[in-house]
Amino acid sequence: MGYQKKKPKYKQPKQYHLVITDITNYIDKMVKDKRDIDRNCFNDEIQRTLEVLNYELLRSDDENDKLIVYTIGIQLISMLIVQTSLFGRICIENDTYVDGEKERLITLPRSEFPLFFKQGINKGQNVDNWDIHSLSKMKEWYKKNFKNKSLKEIMDDGNKKRKRKPLPYGKVKSDIRKIK
Repeated sequence: MGYQKKKPKYKQPKQYHLVITDITNYIDKMVKDKRDIDRNCFNDEIQRTLEVLNYELLRSDDENDKLIVYTIGIQLISMLIVQTSLFGRICIENDTYVDGEKERLITLPRSEFPLFFKQGINKGQNVDNWDIHSLSKMKEWYKKNFKNKSLKEIMDDGNKKRKRKPLPYGKVKSDIRKIK
């Protein structure tokens, strides 16, 4: 008996508010987890994800495997959002030479470092941000300033009070999709 061709199935789109809810729930989980300190988010999450996702997993038609791939995607997007919030960018590793040795390091703008690197003395007290959990501090700020408001209401308020204009979608001269 030969290979049986399966009838093609066409994937119906998932409503994006459900995907955003899954992303929000995952980020909220990260906010509540005391282990998700800033420095634990400072890694090349895209590369980590590519190491986990393999051809067989991506091609599998098993429902559990499809759920695993979806969940990994939600985790990746969540981490990229968190990185953008914490560091102003996603974290990408590149080969860099340090004292003549080749190292894989996260690429940052010159002379800029994440807050968790900051250490010193303030009013005679040691200041050490190595274990800072900025996400939980943000959560406290949101609770204090936006009690009983939905995410949409918070976003609408932000657009009204925004100090900078939103990104100019469609009006940028150089389209990133054209960069090779």
